[in-house]
Amino acid sequence: AFLSRSMVITVQNFFVMALLFILILGTLYPLICETLWHTSVTVGFPYFTGTFVPLGLLTLLLLGVALFLPTTGQSSFQTLRQALATPFTVTLAGLTLAVYMVEPFSLKTHGSLAVALWIVVTSLWKWWPFSSLFKKPLSAYASTCAHLGVAVMIFGMAMDSHGRLEKIVALSPGEKITFAGFTLFLDKIDHFKRGTYKVERAQIVV
Repeated sequence: AFLSRSMVITVQNFFVMALLFILILGTLYPLICETLWHTSVTVGFPYFTGTFVPLGLLTLLLLGVALFLPTTGQSSFQTLRQALATPFTVTLAGLTLAVYMVEPFSLKTHGSLAVALWIVVTSLWKWWPFSSLFKKPLSAYASTCAHLGVAVMIFGMAMDSHGRLEKIVALSPGEKITFAGFTLFLDKIDHFKRGTYKVERAQIVV
Protein backbone atom coordinates (compact mmCIF):
# COMPACT_ATOMS: atom_id res chain seq x y z
CA ALA A 1 0.00 0.00 0.00
CA PHE A 2 1.56 3.26 -1.13
CA LEU A 3 -0.26 5.73 1.11
CA SER A 4 -0.35 3.79 4.34
CA ARG A 5 1.18 4.06 7.77
CA SER A 6 3.39 1.03 7.16
CA MET A 7 4.80 2.66 4.02
CA VAL A 8 5.68 5.87 5.88
CA ILE A 9 7.27 3.92 8.72
CA THR A 10 9.34 1.98 6.17
CA VAL A 11 10.57 5.25 4.62
CA GLN A 12 11.40 6.55 8.09
CA ASN A 13 13.43 3.41 8.78
CA PHE A 14 15.50 4.01 5.64
CA PHE A 15 16.06 7.62 6.74
CA VAL A 16 17.17 6.44 10.19
CA MET A 17 19.63 4.04 8.54
CA ALA A 18 20.97 6.95 6.48
CA LEU A 19 21.31 9.04 9.65
CA LEU A 20 23.22 6.20 11.28
CA PHE A 21 25.57 6.01 8.28
CA ILE A 22 26.15 9.79 8.45
CA LEU A 23 26.95 9.52 12.14
CA ILE A 24 29.34 6.60 11.66
CA LEU A 25 31.06 8.32 8.74
CA GLY A 26 31.55 11.55 10.68
CA THR A 27 32.97 9.61 13.63
CA LEU A 28 35.28 7.19 11.82
CA TYR A 29 36.49 9.33 8.91
CA PRO A 30 38.99 11.37 11.01
CA LEU A 31 40.32 8.16 12.55
CA ILE A 32 40.73 6.55 9.11
CA CYS A 33 42.54 9.61 7.73
CA GLU A 34 44.90 9.73 10.69
CA THR A 35 45.60 5.98 10.56
CA LEU A 36 46.09 5.56 6.79
CA TRP A 37 47.34 8.96 5.62
CA HIS A 38 48.60 10.53 8.88
CA THR A 39 46.43 13.54 8.18
CA SER A 40 44.48 15.32 10.88
CA VAL A 41 40.89 15.96 9.79
CA THR A 42 38.20 17.62 11.90
CA VAL A 43 34.55 16.70 11.39
CA GLY A 44 32.40 18.92 13.54
CA PHE A 45 29.28 21.01 13.78
CA PRO A 46 29.05 22.17 10.11
CA TYR A 47 29.12 18.59 8.81
CA PHE A 48 26.30 17.41 11.06
CA THR A 49 24.28 20.60 10.52
CA GLY A 50 24.43 20.20 6.75
CA THR A 51 23.67 16.49 6.65
CA PHE A 52 22.18 15.11 9.86
CA VAL A 53 19.80 17.96 10.70
CA PRO A 54 17.89 18.24 7.34
CA LEU A 55 17.37 14.49 7.01
CA GLY A 56 16.43 14.21 10.68
CA LEU A 57 13.82 16.97 10.38
CA LEU A 58 12.37 15.32 7.27
CA THR A 59 12.08 12.06 9.18
CA LEU A 60 10.23 13.83 11.98
CA LEU A 61 7.91 15.58 9.51
CA LEU A 62 6.77 12.16 8.34
CA LEU A 63 5.94 11.38 11.96
CA GLY A 64 2.98 13.76 11.82
CA VAL A 65 1.87 12.48 8.44
CA ALA A 66 1.84 8.85 9.58
CA LEU A 67 -0.72 9.65 12.28
CA PHE A 68 -3.34 10.42 9.63
CA LEU A 69 -2.79 7.28 7.59
CA PRO A 70 -4.64 4.03 8.19
CA THR A 71 -2.89 1.18 9.92
CA THR A 72 -4.35 -1.30 7.45
CA GLY A 73 -5.21 -0.58 3.85
CA GLN A 74 -4.29 2.63 2.10
CA SER A 75 -5.49 6.21 1.77
CA SER A 76 -5.88 8.54 -1.19
CA PHE A 77 -3.97 11.79 -1.69
CA GLN A 78 -7.21 13.75 -1.50
CA THR A 79 -8.21 12.20 1.82
CA LEU A 80 -4.75 12.80 3.27
CA ARG A 81 -4.71 16.40 2.00
CA GLN A 82 -8.06 17.12 3.61
CA ALA A 83 -6.98 15.54 6.90
CA LEU A 84 -3.74 17.56 7.02
CA ALA A 85 -5.23 20.89 5.89
CA THR A 86 -6.14 22.17 9.36
CA PRO A 87 -2.97 20.97 11.17
CA PHE A 88 -0.86 22.48 8.39
CA THR A 89 -2.68 25.82 8.67
CA VAL A 90 -2.26 25.90 12.46
CA THR A 91 1.44 25.01 12.13
CA LEU A 92 1.95 27.73 9.52
CA ALA A 93 0.27 30.29 11.78
CA GLY A 94 2.47 29.23 14.70
CA LEU A 95 5.58 29.44 12.54
CA THR A 96 4.63 32.96 11.43
CA LEU A 97 4.33 33.97 15.08
CA ALA A 98 7.68 32.35 15.87
CA VAL A 99 9.37 34.32 13.08
CA TYR A 100 8.27 37.58 14.71
CA MET A 101 9.05 36.48 18.27
CA VAL A 102 12.39 34.71 17.75
CA GLU A 103 14.98 36.97 16.14
CA PRO A 104 17.11 37.01 14.11
CA PHE A 105 15.65 34.68 11.51
CA SER A 106 17.51 31.40 11.17
CA LEU A 107 16.48 28.69 8.75
CA LYS A 108 17.82 26.01 11.07
CA THR A 109 16.12 27.39 14.19
CA HIS A 110 12.77 28.26 12.66
CA GLY A 111 12.74 25.07 10.60
CA SER A 112 13.24 23.08 13.80
CA LEU A 113 10.52 25.06 15.56
CA ALA A 114 8.17 24.37 12.65
CA VAL A 115 8.83 20.63 12.91
CA ALA A 116 8.30 20.68 16.69
CA LEU A 117 5.03 22.59 16.27
CA TRP A 118 3.95 20.23 13.49
CA ILE A 119 4.44 17.21 15.76
CA VAL A 120 2.49 18.86 18.59
CA VAL A 121 -0.41 19.93 16.37
CA THR A 122 -0.75 16.61 14.53
CA SER A 123 -0.45 14.60 17.76
CA LEU A 124 -3.16 16.60 19.52
CA TRP A 125 -5.38 16.95 16.46
CA LYS A 126 -5.78 13.19 16.29
CA TRP A 127 -7.71 13.44 19.57
CA TRP A 128 -10.37 15.67 18.00
CA PRO A 129 -13.20 15.68 18.96
CA PHE A 130 -11.99 15.86 22.54
CA SER A 131 -15.20 14.26 23.76
CA SER A 132 -13.53 10.91 23.03
CA LEU A 133 -10.48 11.84 25.10
CA PHE A 134 -11.11 9.18 27.75
CA LYS A 135 -12.26 6.50 25.33
CA LYS A 136 -8.89 5.80 23.74
CA PRO A 137 -6.72 2.75 24.51
CA LEU A 138 -3.68 3.21 26.73
CA SER A 139 -1.36 2.79 23.74
CA ALA A 140 -2.79 5.99 22.24
CA TYR A 141 -1.86 7.97 25.36
CA ALA A 142 1.63 6.49 25.36
CA SER A 143 2.32 7.32 21.70
CA THR A 144 1.01 10.88 22.11
CA CYS A 145 3.22 11.47 25.15
CA ALA A 146 6.21 10.10 23.23
CA HIS A 147 5.53 12.40 20.27
CA LEU A 148 5.11 15.43 22.53
CA GLY A 149 8.38 14.52 24.24
CA VAL A 150 10.15 14.51 20.87
CA ALA A 151 8.65 17.93 20.09
CA VAL A 152 9.85 19.37 23.41
CA MET A 153 13.33 17.97 22.75
CA ILE A 154 13.46 19.60 19.29
CA PHE A 155 12.21 22.89 20.70
CA GLY A 156 14.88 22.85 23.42
CA MET A 157 17.71 22.08 21.01
CA ALA A 158 16.55 24.75 18.55
CA MET A 159 16.38 27.48 21.19
CA ASP A 160 19.65 26.40 22.80
CA SER A 161 21.58 26.69 19.52
CA HIS A 162 19.81 29.87 18.34
CA GLY A 163 22.18 32.80 18.10
CA ARG A 164 25.23 30.65 18.82
CA LEU A 165 28.24 31.41 16.64
CA GLU A 166 30.68 28.63 15.84
CA LYS A 167 33.44 28.47 13.28
CA ILE A 168 35.98 25.73 12.67
CA VAL A 169 39.32 26.78 11.17
CA ALA A 170 42.81 25.29 11.00
CA LEU A 171 45.54 27.68 12.14
CA SER A 172 49.29 27.32 12.15
CA PRO A 173 51.51 29.06 14.71
CA GLY A 174 51.78 32.74 13.84
CA GLU A 175 48.37 32.91 12.14
CA LYS A 176 45.32 34.75 13.44
CA ILE A 177 41.59 34.99 12.85
CA THR A 178 38.92 37.54 13.69
CA PHE A 179 35.72 36.11 15.09
CA ALA A 180 32.75 37.83 16.76
CA GLY A 181 34.74 41.04 17.15
CA PHE A 182 37.79 39.34 18.70
CA THR A 183 41.16 38.64 17.10
CA LEU A 184 42.60 35.28 18.08
CA PHE A 185 46.35 34.81 17.53
CA LEU A 186 47.86 31.34 17.69
CA ASP A 187 51.20 31.97 19.37
CA LYS A 188 52.60 28.45 19.54
CA ILE A 189 51.77 24.80 20.09
CA ASP A 190 53.57 22.87 22.78
CA HIS A 191 54.12 19.13 22.33
CA PHE A 192 55.00 16.96 25.29
CA LYS A 193 54.32 13.54 26.71
CA ARG A 194 52.65 12.64 29.98
CA GLY A 195 52.53 9.04 31.03
CA THR A 196 51.20 6.95 28.20
CA TYR A 197 49.69 9.73 26.06
CA LYS A 198 50.90 12.68 24.02
CA VAL A 199 49.69 16.21 24.68
CA GLU A 200 49.31 19.17 22.32
CA ARG A 201 48.64 22.48 24.04
CA ALA A 202 47.94 25.64 22.06
CA GLN A 203 48.69 29.10 23.41
CA ILE A 204 46.19 31.60 22.02
CA VAL A 205 46.40 35.34 22.52
CA VAL A 206 43.16 37.34 22.35
